[in-house]
Amino acid sequence: MIRAIKLFHIVTAAIVLGADVTLLTLGIAALGPMSPPELYVAAHLIVHWLLGPMALAALVSGLLLARQLHYPLIRTKWVATKLAITAFLTTLVYVALEPGLAAVVAKATHDAGEALSEAIRWRYALVPAASSALLVLNVALAVLNARSTSGQQPRGGVS
Repeated sequence: MIRAIKLFHIVTAAIVLGADVTLLTLGIAALGPMSPPELYVAAHLIVHWLLGPMALAALVSGLLLARQLHYPLIRTKWVATKLAITAFLTTLVYVALEPGLAAVVAKATHDAGEALSEAIRWRYALVPAASSALLVLNVALAVLNARSTSGQQPRGGVS
């Protein structure tokens, strides 16, 4: 069962990182002189149908893994850090990114002749860059601490 959860967690985390890099690509493309509304429509679809659900799945599967492997979250700092980053980013997806992109799509498609402000365009390039960096940190924490998840006793000493 643990192997299946671990595989599911790795796959969902990879999908989240891939979706985030895709959002970064769309955000960079939107910085150009022509910022078509379709870029924001695509970004919103990715966030709504892919990034949000997969981020939630990665968070839940990470919690299940920590529970199944008996990791004490307080004493296992790398697990607690990964959990905090994932919970923070997942919350941001649902509280800020998805509703924000929905508003941008509504504005961009309603006011087709009017360009979005530069601040809004930069926001949707910088936010995915920052979140991608945090997701890469999560990957690094997992890889660098993999020995403690390969069947050995967790560092906290709880079995």
